Amino acid sequence: VINSFTTGSDAMFGDLYARDEREKLKHAFDTYESMYIVIVTIIFSCTNILIVPFVSVYTSGINDANYIQPLFAFLLVTAYFFQAIKSPYNSLAHDAGKFKETKVGSWIEAIINIVVSLILVKKYGMVGVVIGTLASVIYRGISFIKYVSSDILDRNILISLKKLFLCLVQYLLIYIICKFIKVNVHSYLSWILYAMMVFGLSSAIVMLTTVLFDKKLIKNIRELLVRKRK
Repeated sequence: VINSFTTGSDAMFGDLYARDEREKLKHAFDTYESMYIVIVTIIFSCTNILIVPFVSVYTSGINDANYIQPLFAFLLVTAYFFQAIKSPYNSLAHDAGKFKETKVGSWIEAIINIVVSLILVKKYGMVGVVIGTLASVIYRGISFIKYVSSDILDRNILISLKKLFLCLVQYLLIYIICKFIKVNVHSYLSWILYAMMVFGLSSAIVMLTTVLFDKKLIKNIRELLVRKRK
């Protein structure tokens, strides 16, 4: 689902870059980046909250191992959250044909993942491995953002970092609030009802805070709707 949002935009960004229309590319990517981050934050916030209750229902009555691992679940979902967040920057770099320029970062990402995982796996088990994955993904994401901002879009990296900081705050805020909401999830039906509540809450928090702190997105969407009507 997440990848479908990046796949559809590749041709447009590649075409704008090839025609050297940097201002149009910058404006289009800025709007797309903000909308994409909103969607990813909502989806992964829900996943973060709902994965442990789902596993609890799915493994009900099975006692061969302890499948309820909240810390492992949180770190695993967070690692893939950052993996998804970096996808637009990764795609834009590849659309611009910058494979060679970003190759070193791929090697460093792999090295960080392996080294950190090996150091932590003995003491922390699978949690240590996930921490290694999370560390490598965060590094790779920041390196892609830095490269895309300076070498392709020619804009201040703080523009993207501010959006990422906001989405991280939203992600943690949703997690903290939902942890205070005690719901007895004992069946698939109760899980579905809980999922609907979590989705509504996550969407409301993300949309409200985005409107408050990312007014440029609202302006860009309004301009986009006006152009479509014309």
